[in-house]
Amino acid sequence: MRKPGFWISLWVRLSASAWTPIVLGIVVLGLLVLVQMHRETRPFARSATSGSPTKAIRRTDAEHDSASAAARRVLTAYRIRYGIQRNPKTHQEIWTAKVPPEIPLPSVHLAVQEAMAGTGAAVIRASSDPSTGKTVIQIGKKDTCYFLIQLASSRDPYPAAGKIALVIDDFGDRLDTLALAFFSLDGRITVSVLPGRRLSTKVAQEANNRGCEVILHLSMEPMQAAFQEDGYTILTKMPRAEIQSAFQKALDQVPCAVGVNNHMGSRATSDRQTMLDVLEGVKQKGLYFMDSYTVASSVAYTVARELGIPSAKRDVFVDVDGNGDAIRLKLRELAQRARKNGIAIGIGHCHRNMLTVLREEIPRIQREGLRFVPLSEVVQ
Repeated sequence: MRKPGFWISLWVRLSASAWTPIVLGIVVLGLLVLVQMHRETRPFARSATSGSPTKAIRRTDAEHDSASAAARRVLTAYRIRYGIQRNPKTHQEIWTAKVPPEIPLPSVHLAVQEAMAGTGAAVIRASSDPSTGKTVIQIGKKDTCYFLIQLASSRDPYPAAGKIALVIDDFGDRLDTLALAFFSLDGRITVSVLPGRRLSTKVAQEANNRGCEVILHLSMEPMQAAFQEDGYTILTKMPRAEIQSAFQKALDQVPCAVGVNNHMGSRATSDRQTMLDVLEGVKQKGLYFMDSYTVASSVAYTVARELGIPSAKRDVFVDVDGNGDAIRLKLRELAQRARKNGIAIGIGHCHRNMLTVLREEIPRIQREGLRFVPLSEVVQ
């Protein structure tokens, strides 16, 4: 081991050398690099001031959900059809909205921007492409994009010789390839969902996400058919408060519904007081009503008109006979009514034969100059 005098003499010689500042600089730089590496590899400190990663994630999720709900309200208010998908590579959520030609895209853009106030999110970027007529809006916070909304004018490639609103009833029990195929039809159908079924809410949300208009298929008392008092069915013996409670309970099962039509209901729709009690609730919620017209004595449509509710009445039951040829004939009858009257409303049900015929007939009917539209476009 060297004596202390050796180190002292070495220090004196180094102090007199021109290399001393360079050596010291290299040493200091090395120490700074080591300190920085140590900081970067330390585990995240869950301090009271910085908050935990879990809280940050929850806060982001809450802001996304709030912004998403606000955007849905705007599109629904403008009666804009939209679908939601994810980019399989980036997992980016993309909304594709088809804006009616009479609605200026800048108006929708401004409404979305104003709707973000109070959600914790904002429009962080927007761009328009004059060649395609599309506007893309990015919703998020700072550098984080929660989702994209692509706005495009839905100019119809077919001349408007007449409009057909096709309502498919009795969804709620299944969310399989058959149900999804209905949601993806070229001519957008209106999906009517029964409350209180195993998948009622999930089916309604999925149909809505895929761009279909969703309505509540409200069970009502028939004349003779067997039915179950499940807490969702409107009965003529019910007092007003009980009817409105059952209606609200049913509506809660289909939260994205923009309208209501009756399931069964030959007795209930023939009773004026019962329909007054039901339709008061429909009016309070700002929904429209379609009388499925299951019996000639129905007063439902008349009462709805008296109350000033946007309303309509079914023209054709498309699949009374579930046979494919019979369905095809009824669709042609529906098309003839649309040509003659300008609009026609049909009701079908969720089954395989219905889907098969629609896949064949919708393109043919469109080529003849008729247009399939959501039910909301034909209520008055």
